[in-house]
Amino acid sequence: ADTPESKEAIGAFFEDAKGDALVVNKWFGMQAGADVPDGLARVQRLMEHPDFTLKNPNRLRSVVSVFGGNVANFHKIDGTGYAFMTKMVLEVDKLNPQVASRMALTFSTWAKLDPARQALIKEQLAVLNSKGGELSKNTF
Repeated sequence: ADTPESKEAIGAFFEDAKGDALVVNKWFGMQAGADVPDGLARVQRLMEHPDFTLKNPNRLRSVVSVFGGNVANFHKIDGTGYAFMTKMVLEVDKLNPQVASRMALTFSTWAKLDPARQALIKEQLAVLNSKGGELSKNTF
């Protein structure tokens, strides 16, 4: 939960970790993977952090890929997690096709999900498919 104490602890951890990229990546990942009600909004805020960049594959994975593994938030029945991942795959494919193709694999579990979520993922896969000519061979 976002209590004053947790915010203080997260801030202190970041200050202690500054300069250690691996630990900072863990700091990002810990928050992206948190089971909190506003998980997607938290991830979007993390992506606005001055130390976040799409151009650093490890930093990108520590936020976006970790979010893709966050069952509670990625698979919310409103489909926002799926739409976010599709947007990120399309954006990252232009910068790093290998990372984008791995991010797209978050949809590979669709057959194990309930029919409503399967339908939502199929919609996002259709979006990616419609962009086939724009996507790299790694992602498409």
